[in-house]
Amino acid sequence: MQSDIRIVRVSEFDVAAASTVGFDWIDVRSDGSATISWSDTGGYTIPTANGPVVHGGMITMLADSAMAWCVYGLADPPEFLTGDLRAEFIRAAPAGPIIAHGSVIRRTRRVIFTAAEVRSDDDTVLYAAARATQVVLDGPSRFVLAGLHG
Repeated sequence: MQSDIRIVRVSEFDVAAASTVGFDWIDVRSDGSATISWSDTGGYTIPTANGPVVHGGMITMLADSAMAWCVYGLADPPEFLTGDLRAEFIRAAPAGPIIAHGSVIRRTRRVIFTAAEVRSDDDTVLYAAARATQVVLDGPSRFVLAGLHG
């Protein structure tokens, strides 16, 4: 049985989005779940009458990233691309720390169904929910090829 994978710092090998927006940490688990922490310091917000809120595109990117990372945590992660992504915004997210939880819902030979929630850093407020269909490509994951998995 594979032990949990824990990535606490975003390396240069990670996807560009992780280093561009500055994820605080990523926790990837072998059970097909992942959590990403990110703190917006105001660079990705839009002004509202109630104060700045995080842009919906950033919320969607966090959910998409959490869903991708949960697939990379599987015991035998495939190479894949997101084929479909749906996000529902529940409430505006204020600037500050946010977490995104992703999980694998179902895996078949050609597709992997994933889900994510974007929440307050204390996990009490739900900002958005998302689902994605990951299309499995031929060949092992780039993380396996680079020796960064298992």
